[in-house]
Amino acid sequence: MSKWRKERPEFVKRIREELMSGADSIDELSKKLARVSETARINADFIGGDGTTKYNKNRLKGRTAVKLPYGADYVIGHNGEGFEVGKKYVISWSATCTPYRNKDVTVHGEKQMDITIQDVRSPALEHNGRFYKVFQPQSHDELITLHHMSCEGDTVLTDIQIEQGDFPTSFVEPAVTQRTLSGLFKDMRSIELELRDPKSTLWGKIQQSNQGALTQFFDTNVKSAIAQTAQEIRQEVRDASNSARVQVTSEGVTIGSTTLTGEQLAATISTSPRGIDFIAPKIKVKSNMIVDGSITSSKIAAGSVTAAALDAGSVTADKVKFDTAFIQRLVSQQAFVDELFAKQATITKIKEC
Repeated sequence: MSKWRKERPEFVKRIREELMSGADSIDELSKKLARVSETARINADFIGGDGTTKYNKNRLKGRTAVKLPYGADYVIGHNGEGFEVGKKYVISWSATCTPYRNKDVTVHGEKQMDITIQDVRSPALEHNGRFYKVFQPQSHDELITLHHMSCEGDTVLTDIQIEQGDFPTSFVEPAVTQRTLSGLFKDMRSIELELRDPKSTLWGKIQQSNQGALTQFFDTNVKSAIAQTAQEIRQEVRDASNSARVQVTSEGVTIGSTTLTGEQLAATISTSPRGIDFIAPKIKVKSNMIVDGSITSSKIAAGSVTAAALDAGSVTADKVKFDTAFIQRLVSQQAFVDELFAKQATITKIKEC
């Protein structure tokens, strides 16, 4: 109570004055206290505002006051996403009958007020001048029908309220508020969870905020981490002497110190026990390439080819130099040979130098 006095001194002073003067009934004061309580609860929830829609205790979808002509009904439902199936709810309202001779009559127990819930019509209960009914919804979008009062005239319904519980509380107007991030939570709302096993050195940690997430695991001397933000995804594994990192951004994938763009990744490297397949428009090797085996190709274009033995169906070149060669067929416009060994020679013309 002392905390309330500090937080709302003007309200407490006004309530004390009204109690002393007898200006309001206990019922009116109870309604005022309920309104203040609802306002305080909604304001407190704003501290943890997460951008969702917030409702107060009155979950009525529809008007809280309505006039029903003789024989008419009023159908209402739950606002927001609907009822929570299986939970208890109570609907409460006040009702008066205005006879057609224009004389207001406040109806309590002497006039019956019926209500239909789940296709079952039954009389409502009454407490302190208000009607009410407790029920358990069977669907989220369940509808409730308030019937005309058993009087010849208009039925005026006021202070209609749907709330969770098994007994009606003081009426408050339904309030729907779109919560926004504010204060500390506007910049950061974080979740941190640490998992440890006292019987081992393995531990894990999960950290998450509106700016990103980080998951870490550690076992003895090996640690792995996965970090994700809107701009990048990063994975890293390291021990006391080694580390490996992969980073994915809109510019490409970075492995170690090498970044591959989306265009570069269009080339495919397929590995299998049978071999490695490179599928790309062009493969560029900047340094020496050592092949322990043979190179099979339909065509090789090179500035220079040095080989101990060259087995080719066809060689086209401006200059071919042989130290010692066994040639099955040679077609050349001009050839300089220091020494020629041949089993058979066909010469059209010999020119003496």
